[in-house]
Amino acid sequence: MGLGPLQKTIIDCRKCDFRPYLTTVDNYYKMRTGHEARQHTLKGHDTSHALLETANCIRTYLDKGENVLGFYLDLKKAFDTVDHKILLAKLYCYGIRVYARDFTCLSSDPLIESSAPSHLFGVGRDQPPIKFERYSPNGELKELTDGNQTMLANDIERMEIPPGTGHHTDTRTGVFACTSSTNGSAQILIINHRKHSNVLPDGYVTKTASVGDTVTLQVISRSNKIKWRHNGRKVLQWKGRASVTLYNVSTDDEGIYEAYTCLHKPHAYIRLIVRRCPLNFVGHQCNDHCVCYNGGVCTDEGKCICPPGFAGALCDRVRGPDCFGEDCQFSCSDQPLSKEGFEGSCGGELFCLPDPYGCSCYPGFHGLGCTEECEPGTFGADCLQTCHCSEGSICDNKMGTCSPAICEEGWTGENCNERISCRHEPCLNGGTCETNFGFEGYNCNCPVGFIGSNCELIDSSACASAPCQNDGNCSVQLNGSYTCSCAIGYEGNQCEAEINECESQPCLNGGICTDLLGGFTCDCPEEVRGTFCEQINYCECQLWGNSHYHTFDGNFFTFQGDCEYVVSEHSHEDAALSGLPVYSLIVRQHKERPDDQVTRLSFLQFEFEGTIYKLQHGGLYVDGVQGIPLTWCKILTTYFGLVLQLDGHTLDLSLPLHTEIM
Repeated sequence: MGLGPLQKTIIDCRKCDFRPYLTTVDNYYKMRTGHEARQHTLKGHDTSHALLETANCIRTYLDKGENVLGFYLDLKKAFDTVDHKILLAKLYCYGIRVYARDFTCLSSDPLIESSAPSHLFGVGRDQPPIKFERYSPNGELKELTDGNQTMLANDIERMEIPPGTGHHTDTRTGVFACTSSTNGSAQILIINHRKHSNVLPDGYVTKTASVGDTVTLQVISRSNKIKWRHNGRKVLQWKGRASVTLYNVSTDDEGIYEAYTCLHKPHAYIRLIVRRCPLNFVGHQCNDHCVCYNGGVCTDEGKCICPPGFAGALCDRVRGPDCFGEDCQFSCSDQPLSKEGFEGSCGGELFCLPDPYGCSCYPGFHGLGCTEECEPGTFGADCLQTCHCSEGSICDNKMGTCSPAICEEGWTGENCNERISCRHEPCLNGGTCETNFGFEGYNCNCPVGFIGSNCELIDSSACASAPCQNDGNCSVQLNGSYTCSCAIGYEGNQCEAEINECESQPCLNGGICTDLLGGFTCDCPEEVRGTFCEQINYCECQLWGNSHYHTFDGNFFTFQGDCEYVVSEHSHEDAALSGLPVYSLIVRQHKERPDDQVTRLSFLQFEFEGTIYKLQHGGLYVDGVQGIPLTWCKILTTYFGLVLQLDGHTLDLSLPLHTEIM
């Protein structure tokens, strides 16, 4: 058991001493019901005791003047172990009213034309014994004593009403009540008429309206001497009128309306139910939203009471065409509920459910006798629902399902009876949904670049205003926006800005950048070349043939001496000033014969950071050890840019220009 107190001070039932009250409670139960208080439990599961203790605890606090507004009981375990009717009966005795949502009262003869007895049925899951009552002319309900009540099954009770014995009396007609005898909140009113009465309702026996609505009550009669009563009181101003209209109705207007020409002849009965909140609004302040589909009706608490054949919290689940009950667990095809001529359906029977639903025919039928089938294009209880199948689909005139199952645009659901709303999240591409006034339909607020009822279309007009400047090309994107493909030299969302190509400083080594439309130029220093001034001009010293020299400064010499020459040198003193490493390049020439007029290269020696590289006939020697044969290749490259290259006849020595040669 769990309690949920409805006040600031929490009720602690552990403070109650229940033992003195158990006998008193059972005696109280016997006094109210005339039965012994029996405890039907499984071994080791005395849930009846727990229930009685809880009820006593609540009653104790009530006796002390505490403001106990309500409480909640978790009865799952109790319903597994205790006889259900005994449990509900005890709850009723202790002042606990259980709302029986899954409770139906139906008439198999809503429009009587034979002399056979009529039948009322009380059907509901785990219902206590049903009490059948008759609505009296003074507006009161009196126990129906002239009928024969039978328990047909665990969940079905039948009241057989014989025809009256008097000349003008037919006890089968009028307003009746099916009441759970141990559950005062589960009372359902049901209405029977006689087919050949001289006054009958023109339409439906119950009307459900909301506060502020306009309601018309209308009857058909061959007489113009019609009189009206409301809850047993005469309404003199309506005398002689077959149709009356109630404007701006309130809860004071609900009840039973009778139209008659003679008190001793059958009357026409119309019951008006008025919800205390406007249409689609519920809650204590009537500011909560509620919508039920397929003809379902919202209670003031925001729950949907579904027509027979439909189920679900919003009545959006199709369960028919021949069953009823909250889970469609009762079938009209089974005895004793089947009716001749309506096999496989629930036609010819009037179904009445807890308020504010009232009474209706089963889906697919209408009329006072619930025998007339729905016209094409309509379906549902009393044929009040409109089909919303797509063109070419066939609509079932009972449950509204489409074959093939394709809905009309703007509708969805198992039978296409749900108008697409914000709860279906219809707005695409980031659109926001707003529910229309009255909670029927919606509007999508589309982001820039999208149009359509669901923001599903790309707004092709995005480029209509030619937003791209400077000869840029505009194109619409999948997200509905536009992009500009800019001409060379321009940038920006609308190609509004000229690109400054020099801003990225592309020119190297002291080059000066000049911005052009779509490009740039670099003005390089004299010793540098390349588009970006990236290539530094190198000075070369070349030796070839009979000791001819091109030096670093561009001069040309021919040495014929038989000696060594220092071609390039960077001494320790030089290195201290420049930060470059120490190196030297020496060449040795000789005469092959004493009388030769020219000298020839004997070897080339390059010393770098303490290592001696010597090139002579036979190959390259490193610190006196032969390395590789002489070929055309880069012999040595240093980290500061010196490159030594030899092909066997010509030697090239390259140095960066900024290297100072002493």
